Amino acid sequence: MCQTAVNELNEQQKEQTYQFIAVRLPYGGEQADEEDCIDALDFIKPSRTVRVNIKAAVDASETAVAEEFGVISDFVKGNTKARERMKVQYDIAAATSGVVIGTDHAAEAVTGFFTKYGDGAADILPLYRLNKRQGKSILKMLGCPEHLYTKVPTADLESDKPQLPDEVALGVSYEAIDDYLEGKEVAEEEAQTIENLYIKSRHKRKDPVTVFDVWWK
Repeated sequence: MCQTAVNELNEQQKEQTYQFIAVRLPYGGEQADEEDCIDALDFIKPSRTVRVNIKAAVDASETAVAEEFGVISDFVKGNTKARERMKVQYDIAAATSGVVIGTDHAAEAVTGFFTKYGDGAADILPLYRLNKRQGKSILKMLGCPEHLYTKVPTADLESDKPQLPDEVALGVSYEAIDDYLEGKEVAEEEAQTIENLYIKSRHKRKDPVTVFDVWWK
């Protein structure tokens, strides 16, 4: 969607003024779903692609904290990876006078399924109103390869649980979350899980607490 917008802007300007930079941010070597990443880039055809390996930065942070507080969990390290990835994107945005585009959507927003100051720290969130199935519908309409939008969603942040499905981590399916957001009937247990996740994660959707805030009381 962003690449399409950039293409249209450049066409209007009659020159290549704008660019969309696709940023690859692997931790270590090749990703487990490397072929899907390549297929996604082939589909998007970004103006430019940049690859930054975050392993050295993440490992250095882990070592420094561990020296003072002991070994950090793999879950915490996963969040460190997400925050390092966002930091790199802001470095690139600063170097190119750009903005950072986030991918959070309605199903992630309502459940808080994003890292605070990580993937949730972007400048703009064009998918924020769309649930998971609406995002899939857009990809289908745009001619995206089917295996990309039907693959099992995973944040893939934890090294000891590679490719852990989002729905396993959440404890509820995206189908149920989408139904809930669309006002459809869902099982009581599913609704309770979604509402508990919403309450537990509301701090992620707020600015830092000040003396003027009352939402947390």
